[in-house]
Amino acid sequence: MAIDHSHTIRTRVSSLKDALKPLGLTIPDAPKTTTPVIPDVTREDIAEAVAVSKDPAGDKNVQRLVTAHQLGELGIAAGIRTVNAKAHDAAIRAAIPDLNEALHRIFDDAAQKLDQYGEQFKSHEDLGDVNLSKLPTDSAAAAQAALDAIRTMTQVRAAWVTLTTYGSPTAHKAHWTDYGAPTQAQYTRARDARPNQFPAPTPWAVYRKGWTLDLPQSVKAAGQRRTDYQRTAIDTEQATARASRKAGLRGGWSL
Repeated sequence: MAIDHSHTIRTRVSSLKDALKPLGLTIPDAPKTTTPVIPDVTREDIAEAVAVSKDPAGDKNVQRLVTAHQLGELGIAAGIRTVNAKAHDAAIRAAIPDLNEALHRIFDDAAQKLDQYGEQFKSHEDLGDVNLSKLPTDSAAAAQAALDAIRTMTQVRAAWVTLTTYGSPTAHKAHWTDYGAPTQAQYTRARDARPNQFPAPTPWAVYRKGWTLDLPQSVKAAGQRRTDYQRTAIDTEQATARASRKAGLRGGWSL
């Protein structure tokens, strides 16, 4: 009997659709297909038709009932639903690169907007705590524009996680590498501070650090970004230590 995988596929399709909707992005439509209605025929139905037929082997009604029963036993309806769902799934997978590119455009536009309007509010740890009603009109408008940019980037990240793990969902806890791409020197300073001074995994926290807002290509790439910073820092430290030892050997011992 065919296994119906259509529900699993429809669930992930629905999740992606919901994640993209606030950003005005849509997934490809499901291919136009028709699912034939296969009547539910029992053995008793067939037996009754055979009993009243003069030529069961050539009787079209008996043949129709037997065929419907066999199709039901094989789970053909479920198989057809799965085939249709897989066709939609394939169309979505083909669209992932374009959707990801669109997400990055939206993120970059929002980052530019935050850079344009957020500077005057950097002293606020949480921009949401600013009372807009007490600000001059121009400042209130700037604060609202910055808040809108933050909300957009947060929505983009949520959609990006769903999109870049589509079909292979991965538990991914928010991390500053989802939003930020500091220089190696900025990373090292934050790491070496006591306590360390890495920003919270929010656009505003990364922006306040003066780090570049940059969405990785995928969840996997975000993890690789973190690894690369760590590896580069270690390699730099080891190279510095080797250079120091060589300098000591060249200088010789002193009393």
